[in-house]
Amino acid sequence: MLAFWVLLAAHAMSSANQLSDLPEVEIREEIVGDFDNDGTQDIVRLTMDDEGWVRITAELSSAGLVEIHSDHRSSGSGLGIETSEDGLIRYHYSSNVASRGNWANADTLEYRGDAFYIVHRTTSWRDGNNPSNRGECDFDLRTGEGVRNGVEVSADIEPRRWSPSTASGDLVSAACREFVQDDVVLSGGFDGDGSDDRVTLDGGSFAASLTIETSRNDPQRYSPMFIGSGHEMALTSHGSIQVSWWHSFGPVNHAPMTATIAYRDGAFRVAGLTREAMQVGYPVTVIPRCDVNFLTGRGEMGGESFTTDLPAITLEQMAAHALETGELANYPPQCGGPAED
Repeated sequence: MLAFWVLLAAHAMSSANQLSDLPEVEIREEIVGDFDNDGTQDIVRLTMDDEGWVRITAELSSAGLVEIHSDHRSSGSGLGIETSEDGLIRYHYSSNVASRGNWANADTLEYRGDAFYIVHRTTSWRDGNNPSNRGECDFDLRTGEGVRNGVEVSADIEPRRWSPSTASGDLVSAACREFVQDDVVLSGGFDGDGSDDRVTLDGGSFAASLTIETSRNDPQRYSPMFIGSGHEMALTSHGSIQVSWWHSFGPVNHAPMTATIAYRDGAFRVAGLTREAMQVGYPVTVIPRCDVNFLTGRGEMGGESFTTDLPAITLEQMAAHALETGELANYPPQCGGPAED
């Protein structure tokens, strides 16, 4: 029996030590309201631990504890929650990244039975790659209409689940910030029919579009494409099209990406994808360069070879995925993407 109590005491001390190793959590802000619209009061809290990691949770009478956000490290500048005029949650945050400029968003979030959805955004920005590209926008996803720098805008965008990727570079931002840099135009025989074709890259500050004109088809515009900034386009030695840009992985991590586009099986497809080495986390961890060829199914991550079943998707598929999710399609799990189906 004595041995049992000694073991129990040791276990309790071990548990206490483990708890003492956890970061301390501070409740930064707390708001109260009927956020699930069931007639009873709910609580939403914004907390931050001593390492600067932010978490937003809602205690809903209809669904219990719901996590809204848990993937954001911040010094607290521009960060907060409040109740909107129509009784919803308003989350505001900002970012300042030397290579990408700075922006400030305020998102209105509505609980729709399974998760919180973004239904309205106000934003202001300055593009780090093009300092003259700056402005402000107010956009309502429920109506698909807004005002950008005093001019009415509209886009076929519906309320969607709020997530860190939604906050970082979504299509609401694209609708508000599509200030086009100088077009990049390339000519060549891209579809292999012997005639000259023309490809135009319209690079915005947080999304780009690609227009391809060939003798086979009328001009085809693929938008949005390549969520991010600093878009560039070039030809490979084999005559394929390469688009490079800075891609966002959550609110704080970014990496140079390159997509290789080739005409295969009657369509323009993403034949290859390369992510250069990137730094993530605190303390910083370096994730090695990753390169994959979807035509062969072979790739390499940090010098280690791998194979993938992901296909060479069409530009239509890539643009449709970006429009639906605001995220990069066909990103291999070996490079850090979601698991393959």
